[in-house]
Amino acid sequence: MTAARLLLSGQIVGAAAVARNQLERWTFHRATAAKLEQRAGESTADFVARTWSVADNFHVDWFSGCASSDLPGDEEPFYGEPPIDHKHITISDGSIICPAVLYELLSEVMHGRALLDAVAWDSGGLLESDQWPPDMYVAVGLVVDTITLCLRELRVAAAALAKQDGSEMGVEILKRSLDTFSEAEDHVLEIAEDSAATPTGMRFCAPPLATLVPLLPNEGLSLPVVRSVSSLGRIYNAVLAGQRPAGRLFRDDELAMYAFAWHRARSMRAARVALAWEKQKVGDSFNLDSLTNRATTWVLLTEAASLVGRWHHRPPPAAAATLIGTALRSAYWLWLEDDDRAMSVLRCVLEQLARLRAWRLKPARAAMLESRPETTPRDWLEAAGWKRLTALNRALGELAHTKATSRWSGARELLAKFQQDINEEDAIYTARGAALDFVAELLARELAAEVSEISPTISEGLLRLFLEIGLCSEQHSYSLESRFNHIWSHRTTSLGDSDFILLPDLWPQQTL
Repeated sequence: MTAARLLLSGQIVGAAAVARNQLERWTFHRATAAKLEQRAGESTADFVARTWSVADNFHVDWFSGCASSDLPGDEEPFYGEPPIDHKHITISDGSIICPAVLYELLSEVMHGRALLDAVAWDSGGLLESDQWPPDMYVAVGLVVDTITLCLRELRVAAAALAKQDGSEMGVEILKRSLDTFSEAEDHVLEIAEDSAATPTGMRFCAPPLATLVPLLPNEGLSLPVVRSVSSLGRIYNAVLAGQRPAGRLFRDDELAMYAFAWHRARSMRAARVALAWEKQKVGDSFNLDSLTNRATTWVLLTEAASLVGRWHHRPPPAAAATLIGTALRSAYWLWLEDDDRAMSVLRCVLEQLARLRAWRLKPARAAMLESRPETTPRDWLEAAGWKRLTALNRALGELAHTKATSRWSGARELLAKFQQDINEEDAIYTARGAALDFVAELLARELAAEVSEISPTISEGLLRLFLEIGLCSEQHSYSLESRFNHIWSHRTTSLGDSDFILLPDLWPQQTL
């Protein structure tokens, strides 16, 4: 649902990050069930291809935290079918999906090396025209195919559990279920309580705007929006209870819309509870307006980055700025939902920010890195003169992947350690937000420097604007240097053990 929401909001990079995360989760699931581990020297693409080529097999064993080595991740570019012998997944409508191609193309999007026109439209053209570039159709298909693949794996796992429970009917229903929507029809809905939230006369029932906005006090958490989304969610609850709110069965696209709203209503309730808890914990110093102020900051930064992407005369740094223009927005939106995947997208922002800076300061070295297929985010940080941020990159990179050796808890604790002058007990609660704000400050400084080479007048105005909102302040320059050194001091800090442990009897011993 999160990937779909970001995609519907025009946030390609964020949707790609969430979709890749889910694909990694279900690849891990299949590998665990098949007792597969990534071999030494095996590329991620080959491992994904090999894992999805095995039968849909589930058993009681589970990887221990030390059972497998780290995946190489997404550092090696890949532009086609893996060379090893592998199978594709055929879904119910006859379409064929290659999981390895999906994985690598999602990674290429996140690294600013693929579907650049789609990212550029998302970053700068979203409000100007409804004419999608061809890349947008590819990007949407990429995310949708990934979601389809993950849902198929979920359905197969549910069928295995149904078989264990002796529910042959449940097995047959799950095995015969469609992976895609049936064809939509023209119709007019008349059952939603809030007519303004009801799409009418459309071929597809797209989720209303209220279900797509960020969970900010004056937007996604405002009372009218909460009521509107909750009313749609209650329709889905009624369906789950066996009722027919419309007096008939819903079509696939309609039910998906109500299910989408139901999930969003749950997120809204969780966010309101979290804010209430924070208010109780913080006391009189609690200020709800701080979230709105943060939103203003990220809007200004994303708009400025998008403009730099349009104005820059070199394609690689233009692509980097353009990706930042959409990815930072996704990172903040996911952070608002207390979602670790915000850090996955923030890693994209940090990498592209370093890439942008490297092109400004060391264009020859940047050009060399662009020509090397094995260039990593760490390479860009070093080229940008930010080697001291290695530990930050490591923590964000850990949260960007799901694998047998993932140490998410250790990564969160490391992010907490990067903060200075904060109560140790509170640091874990503000760690991800502090990381976002730190990268945002680096971005503001770099954007002002980039624009100075394009237009000194605009650069001065941009710098004044950033100063007004608390970024780029000269009095914080020493503090920034201190933070760099503080992060560097944690370069050898261990992330601890894997979060995955042995859980016996988790899956039935059988093959469907």
